[in-house]
Parts: sequence; C-alpha cells; structure tokens
Amino acid sequence: MCSNAGADPFKFPVTTFYGKRDRRVKEEMVKGWARFTTGAFECLEIDGHHLWPLVKESKIAWLNAIVDKVLKLA
Repeated sequence: MCSNAGADPFKFPVTTFYGKRDRRVKEEMVKGWARFTTGAFECLEIDGHHLWPLVKESKIAWLNAIVDKVLKLA
C-alpha cells in the first residue's frame, strides 16, 4: 500500500476506477486513494477483469467516463 509520507494531500478532485470482476484489486483497495485528496473523491466501477484497460469495450467505457467528468468541469 502506498503512503503519502507526511506530504499534504492534493486539493483537487480525484476519480479512481476498478474492474468489476478484478480478483486482485477490490473496490475497498481503490477507495484508499481518497486519503490523498481533500477535494471530492469518486470511485467508479468498470465492467472488466484485472486488465480491463486492455479490453476495447472497457477502455471505451473508461474514456467516456473521463470525458463526462471533464465536460462537467467546463
């Protein structure tokens, strides 16, 4: 598990992603990234296994989620 080694947390929002069928990285583990920000934190599920970023459909869903986030900021 990563540590912030006493550094101040980020002051911007953080969005994390995890694979719904990932047997190695679970939602609770990914939610641990919340401690690295004082901004908003969101943990989103992507349909896929541990290597979901390499699966075309999962990658499309992930990139669409990122685009939606960016458009909401604009």
